[in-house]
Amino acid sequence: MTKLQDMTVKQVKTRKTLYGLGSFGVTIAPVAGVILSRWELYTKDGGGVKLGFGGILLAGLLLLAFLGKVKIPGRVVFLGIVCGLVFLLKAVIVDLPLLSGVAFGSVTADALWTGRMAKKYKKELELREAADRTSRATLEGVKEYLKQNGGIT
Repeated sequence: MTKLQDMTVKQVKTRKTLYGLGSFGVTIAPVAGVILSRWELYTKDGGGVKLGFGGILLAGLLLLAFLGKVKIPGRVVFLGIVCGLVFLLKAVIVDLPLLSGVAFGSVTADALWTGRMAKKYKKELELREAADRTSRATLEGVKEYLKQNGGIT
């Protein structure tokens, strides 16, 4: 294995990207695998439409909440939304212990392996970029000094 100091910037960027993608995959793939393996159970008796609509609604609400755009006016509206989501996602809710366990395991694996490596390479890139900026500024300072003082004496 190549030492980090011996890698080129391109190699560090490539590894950072690969570990970032790996981090995403390690986190999402196990949960997606469980959902896909149980898809027939979730979609029997016309549940696919409800599940799809509930998933889209939940994803939209989570995205808006993440962006800080959701202001739920009161308990009645909040409980109405929760009731609707539970109704639409009832088939998946039965598997919440399994899904949450798989999610816990995948997030733990990400924290211990791929996420840590992605952060390592990101930090290395930041250090190299800072060193490049410092080198360029020093070089410009030396050039300016030589220009003002007529060269090396």
